[in-house]
Amino acid sequence: MSEIYLFKLTTGEEVIGSVADEIVNYNNINTLLVNKPMILGLDHNTRQLGGMPWMPLAKNDRVTIIGSAIIAISRLKPEIEKSYLQQISGIDLSVPSSFSL
Repeated sequence: MSEIYLFKLTTGEEVIGSVADEIVNYNNINTLLVNKPMILGLDHNTRQLGGMPWMPLAKNDRVTIIGSAIIAISRLKPEIEKSYLQQISGIDLSVPSSFSL
């Protein structure tokens, strides 16, 4: 799987996702195609942070972000990356697996 990043947008949103493709200078616009983008939100019932789909009404789980909308990019803290991967895959990564190579 590709690396997971945190994108800080000019709107103030922080979007988590993996870069599927970088399109440089497509029609004079730099863009990133991001897989399964999510934002962090507060669950008011549990008072815990959780991931929510970013643009949940989009046709598929790949979203193009215009490069000029991004003001910062960073790798995630390991525990946040693990939580993101668990949420998008549905696999509980906190339970040790009996599968080994």
